[in-house]
Amino acid sequence: MAGTAAGAALLGQLDEPSVAVAKAIATEGATAITAPVSDVNGTTVAALSAVGPSVRMPPRVITRYGEQLRVRAAELSDLLGGKSA
Repeated sequence: MAGTAAGAALLGQLDEPSVAVAKAIATEGATAITAPVSDVNGTTVAALSAVGPSVRMPPRVITRYGEQLRVRAAELSDLLGGKSA
């Protein structure tokens, strides 16, 4: 998963506030946005992602989707007793 948004999120390498964004890494013309989910120990145990055509994901869409992913990932982290990002 090296070089992917999911891989970056799992490693804690976040771009936007609490999310990772990758463009044309795994698939040419695709953008992925990912937010990490943490457990009670603060370990990233999962990631939530949204992937779509880069032409339909300008910065404002990335920001909007990134915020939604961050909120949902924080909710899951809370359920696991983890720390919200």
